[in-house]
This record gives sequence, structure tokens and C-alpha cells, in this order.
Amino acid sequence: MQPGSKMFVPHPLLQPYIEGYVLFENNNIHTLTHYHPDYHSIICFDINRKHLLAEGIKEIKSSMVFVGPVDNYVTISRVPDRLLQVIFKPYGAFYLLGAAIRKISGVGMDAGILLDDIKETIHRIEEVYPNEAECFKLFDQYFLNKLKNTARTTATIEQIAYACSIIQENAGNVKMKAICRQLNMSETSFRAHFSEKVGMTPKAFAQIEKMNHVKSYLEQHPSLDWITICEQYNFFDQTHFIKHFKRYFGCTPMAYLRVINNLELRVNNY
Repeated sequence: MQPGSKMFVPHPLLQPYIEGYVLFENNNIHTLTHYHPDYHSIICFDINRKHLLAEGIKEIKSSMVFVGPVDNYVTISRVPDRLLQVIFKPYGAFYLLGAAIRKISGVGMDAGILLDDIKETIHRIEEVYPNEAECFKLFDQYFLNKLKNTARTTATIEQIAYACSIIQENAGNVKMKAICRQLNMSETSFRAHFSEKVGMTPKAFAQIEKMNHVKSYLEQHPSLDWITICEQYNFFDQTHFIKHFKRYFGCTPMAYLRVINNLELRVNNY
């Protein structure tokens, strides 16, 4: 979770599909200038209609925006002072909303266009804002109603949820053939179902999970030599590791560590 953010827990019935509700407040402590690859779909609410603005992404004049999973590094040019977010589990948005996630990966769009029945909820949230607790209660009501009325089967969702958990537990270092055998599913069928419900291929999902673990490991062991990291996470060599890191995080590992150190200094001096 980003500095300056606070997590709220969704209703127990929604927890299999929603990771959490998040209040992000900039407070001049942390300025987000990048968006790393992420397999979560997110709903963002900003009363001032000034959402995260990235190069090449059309500006959206709506208080509520739906953002699909992102498989590439994105530079952010504008950050709202206060943002409410719904963070879906990788397959959660597909199940609750019926959204064709694979068609909106890496794209932000007006939530009211994607979901016609959310417009009344948007108006009600605007009325109770800035009380974030009341806002998230309204989100709970909306998603519980969606859950109650959905006719989608959970069988394949449970299989994809299991595959996601296996990939996450193994830091992305898994053989897809092994997962397919456990699911009794062909590789072609598995890839199609995974892409439809998560918004990216299993391989892309695994790569993001792997690189997130690498980033966390690097933060915890900043003085560790690159050879050890390459061995730990199965990179061919140092050049291969740096190339992958830069693709996912927009800079070299050393540059990233300098950013983290500067951020910690700014927060501690606040």
C-alpha cells in the first residue's frame, strides 16, 4: 500500500472478490509519479474529477473511473489529493461486474458507462463525501446487490482463483503445465479462461508477481549483490535482471533504491 493510504475491509461476503477499499491521501508527503504493472482491477473515486493522469490515456470527466489491469510501466503526470479506491482480486471484477476484463486491460474509463446501474451509487457517494466510511458502506451495498443478482457460475472462477493463489504463493516461479494438470484443464482452455477473467495471460500475471517479490526483496536487502538476487529469482545474469526490472519499474534497481531512500528521508522529516 502506498504511503498516505488507509485500508478498509469489505463485507465478509465480498472478501473472496474484493481485496479492500483504500483511502489515498497525498498530504504532500508522497507524490506518486509512476504506476507499476498490476493485475488488479480498480475503481477510483475522486470528487474533483482529477484522477491519476498518464501519458497516452484520455482524460475522463467523471468522479468514478474503472481501471483494468496494467501490464506495463506507466508514468503519472497528475495525482489527486484524495482518492477512494476499490481494489478487486484478480478475478473479482469479472465475477461481480461481468466486465470483459481482457478488453479493458490498461485502460481507464467512466465507471458509469461500463456499469449503467452504478450511476445512482455514484450520486449517493458524492452526497456523503468526504465521509469515507459512509462512501465505502455504499460501495458495500452496491457490490452485495451485484453478488446477490449474479447468475455466473463459480466453478471456473474457483479454478482461476486457485491458479492465482498458486502463482502468488510461489512468487511467480511456477510451471503452467503443472497448474493445468491440477485443474484438469488444457493449456489452451486455461489461458483463455485466465485471460478472460483476469485480463492478462497467466505468464504475464506470473511475471508481475515475480517482479513485485524482487522489488520487495531488494527493499529489504538494499546492500545485497546482484548475483545473489539473480540466483534467488532465476534470472540468467545481471544484465537480464536489470533489463526486466527497468521494464517493470521504469528505472534500474540502483535508481529505484535511491528513490526509496529519498522517500523515507522525506517521510521521516515530515
